[in-house]
Amino acid sequence: MTRSTPISQRMEALMIRAPRTLALTALWLPLAACVHSSVPAGGTLPDDGIVSHPDQLTFPVVDYQPPRASEHRMVLANGSVCYMAEHSFVPLVRIEATIRTDRDREPEGLTGLNGAFFSQLAEGGGGGLAPAEFEDRVAFLGARFWSRPTEYGGVVGIELLSKDLNQGLDLLFGQLVSPGFDQARLDLWREQTLASLRQRNDDTRRLERLEWNRLIYPPTVSEGRFVTQADLDRITRDALLDWQRRWVAPAGISFEVSGDVTRNAVLTALDRHFETWQAACEPVPERDAEYSAATPGVYLLDKEVNQTRVRLALPGLHRDDSRWVAGEVLNTILGGGFTSRLVSRIRSDEGLAYSVWSSLGEENHGTGLFLGGMQTKVESTLYAMALYKEELQRLAGGDLENDELERVRLGMIEEFPGNFNSPANIVARLHDEELSGRYASDPAWFASYRDRVAAVDRDAVISLAREMLDTDRLIWLLIGDTKVIEAGDSEHGLKLEDFGPVTRIPLRDPLSQLPLEG
Repeated sequence: MTRSTPISQRMEALMIRAPRTLALTALWLPLAACVHSSVPAGGTLPDDGIVSHPDQLTFPVVDYQPPRASEHRMVLANGSVCYMAEHSFVPLVRIEATIRTDRDREPEGLTGLNGAFFSQLAEGGGGGLAPAEFEDRVAFLGARFWSRPTEYGGVVGIELLSKDLNQGLDLLFGQLVSPGFDQARLDLWREQTLASLRQRNDDTRRLERLEWNRLIYPPTVSEGRFVTQADLDRITRDALLDWQRRWVAPAGISFEVSGDVTRNAVLTALDRHFETWQAACEPVPERDAEYSAATPGVYLLDKEVNQTRVRLALPGLHRDDSRWVAGEVLNTILGGGFTSRLVSRIRSDEGLAYSVWSSLGEENHGTGLFLGGMQTKVESTLYAMALYKEELQRLAGGDLENDELERVRLGMIEEFPGNFNSPANIVARLHDEELSGRYASDPAWFASYRDRVAAVDRDAVISLAREMLDTDRLIWLLIGDTKVIEAGDSEHGLKLEDFGPVTRIPLRDPLSQLPLEG
């Protein structure tokens, strides 16, 4: 019988055949070495290097420590923060700049301006280059350039060969300092966005997101504002340039850098660009708005489809609440994984939904929400809702065995290192802590996270469940065929009114967002 190739050799061959997998391969090589060199407990390695049974393999204890901000955080001469992770897997460098803006301060009648700004930052040319010239320069370097809106405002980034670091930064800062916002590209964006708006009511997923934000967020908060055709018509090149002058300046920018480049090279290159850039921006205020969620009950939107989209919410926790980790454990038990209670009951046992989930919403301001959702056949809508509600009530009623809790805690602890499975993810995680403010308030969050999870006991989970999972406060959003849903479920003795007061919400004109008649 031919002996199989050792794992370490197969990994090495993989590195030769597929250079782009080097980063992932490098993470697994130490494990492969452990497997190949493991020694049976209480014995020596056989002459042929192969144990007789897998249970004879032993492995060294891995004392994993998460990355610390102090190892990756740099402060530039102008005070901007840069998180950096060096690696030499491949000769590439990735640079992403976060620009802090306040979407809630978009001028009246210009909802969507921030999104348009970050769309056109990469598309409209800049730094004295027309769009085609800029794209040719990026292509010549074999680079990838992007910009997009984010929770904190938006990002602009470039990935290219590390030898071309300075040329890449020239392109990136050219867009930041003097964006082009080419009129033809802006007109094309407006046409494409308008076409997308026309299709809003065709996709129940988009309808769900729109109506959910309308229920949960006040109209003064960006998530509760909706782009209309009138907004698009008013987003001009001058409006984009004004938004750039308000927000894009050295004081409002921070960086993530990862790749085959040294700290000194990055510091020198970034400082060089900031030396000649003198601009001021508006301070970004801390958002402290709480959710102005709708009254508990059922909100029903009629859409003649064979699947009902179900979304639900309960008041959650503030991210700085001392019970936050217990809340994460609670959520993992209920619907935070493939083996969770909701998935096992509604998907696996009953076959009512392919996707069913829950989430402890983490907001950087105010109290978040405990969220949930699923998609099920319209005929099984009420029964699936009843099962979901029953699982919430079961945990709130104290139904939790210590062995289930232990499995969940161990799973969370074992999965934790996956948050840092690449250099880019390391700097992204650490930078997010900086942007959200948790680095300042709790710099040891990652270092102590696994200990906090291990310390969550049954009493902590049950106590929180009794407080948070009050099903009388549930907000339900249903998008589906109302004739079928409102007819009830006679097989299980269920009526829609069993889940709270019912409010029918209108379908809206996709371009104006005004309610449609009838």
